[in-house]
Amino acid sequence: MKRCSKCRDGKELSEFSHDKRSKDGFQSWCKKCSKKSVIKWMKDNPERLTEIRTRADRKHKEKYPERRRARQAVADALRAGQLSKPTNCESCFKECNPEGHHKNYEEDKWLDVGWLCTKCHPETHKEKKCQLLNDNT
Repeated sequence: MKRCSKCRDGKELSEFSHDKRSKDGFQSWCKKCSKKSVIKWMKDNPERLTEIRTRADRKHKEKYPERRRARQAVADALRAGQLSKPTNCESCFKECNPEGHHKNYEEDKWLDVGWLCTKCHPETHKEKKCQLLNDNT
């Protein structure tokens, strides 16, 4: 048990985010209070938020130009009718508006995409990250 320094409620450690700089390894505010604080800051600072997001987007585009080109190639192929977007996720088969997932960003594989729902897509990235970590050990 730990007490949130913001709401003063005693909560389980699972309700606090990790913070290796603190003595106990957890943040002093619970996840719920932290989220409220972030949402309030975002509402109070829209121009600063736009600036931060723009800078992050620019850095990402510079760091991963092949990803941007691959996504653009898929968008162009969809518009031209060279690719068709299914109405179901290829992983859970749920009816949705799926997102394209690139398994490989090599130019000859730009149009080789899997179609995943917004729930399965991030899970696929987490699994891939875990596989990479396990392969490096």
